[in-house]
Amino acid sequence: ACASVIVCVPLLSRFSVAVRSVSAKSIASVIRDAIPLLPYAVSCALSLQADRFIINALLGTSALARYGVAHSVGAVLGVGVSAVCAAINPWVVRKLRANDIAPVNTVSGGAVALLCIAVICLCAVAPEAMRALAPIEYYEARAVILPIALSAVPSMLTSLSAVRLIQRGHGGAVSVAGVLSSLCAIALSLLLVPPFGYLGAALAQLIAHSVGAITSLALLYRETERQIVSVSRLCLGTLLCAAVSLLAFLFDRSLIIRGTIIAFAIIAALIKIRRVMPLIIEK
Repeated sequence: ACASVIVCVPLLSRFSVAVRSVSAKSIASVIRDAIPLLPYAVSCALSLQADRFIINALLGTSALARYGVAHSVGAVLGVGVSAVCAAINPWVVRKLRANDIAPVNTVSGGAVALLCIAVICLCAVAPEAMRALAPIEYYEARAVILPIALSAVPSMLTSLSAVRLIQRGHGGAVSVAGVLSSLCAIALSLLLVPPFGYLGAALAQLIAHSVGAITSLALLYRETERQIVSVSRLCLGTLLCAAVSLLAFLFDRSLIIRGTIIAFAIIAALIKIRRVMPLIIEK
């Protein structure tokens, strides 16, 4: 939210000179465009809190405290997703208005790839993060970190799809994906928390975010007949990310293996950044 406000400040400054010329018609147009997105905003708020309410109700406050710490570690990437999407959204909208789609697809794919690399690195340092943030008895909830971190990937895909849908005047489609994701999160949390505890809640979030991303991508393809990234590359990259992250997670006692994974991940990230940045930084 803070990143979004910061990004909006230059826009507000740019249009502050013309504030006197704002008409009732233009205000009504803005409100009309925003109304279809209200269900999306409400559903996101519900989805973010559903797992916590259900854990508190079914497992108690002690379990909620353990889950909250592990969830905070995994959700760090969610803050990065919001910041990155807010930062590149003005550039994306400008390119879409100019119908210059190829660079947008390249940058979107690069952003998703960098996020997958970040997930791997986070899972590699998860044991140290848990020990630094909470007592040793909280360490039992560390299994939550992997699915919550992986949830950032479909979350970014949903955000990137939403920008394109809103730019084309399909805010209602964004709300459909958000409401469906929220309903899945609530239903799956009720279904999975009793038998699987913390892990069930985290898996419910991962599946719900994935449902929202798939719905957003499908609606985007229906409206524009274009995709953000190659579906085959996306599936392969996500599976590779999950496999390497799980490997780093399982070898939590081996600093050599986890250090090697982090080193290769950093090299891959630098290569991807070198390819993507020239497209964003325009002369």
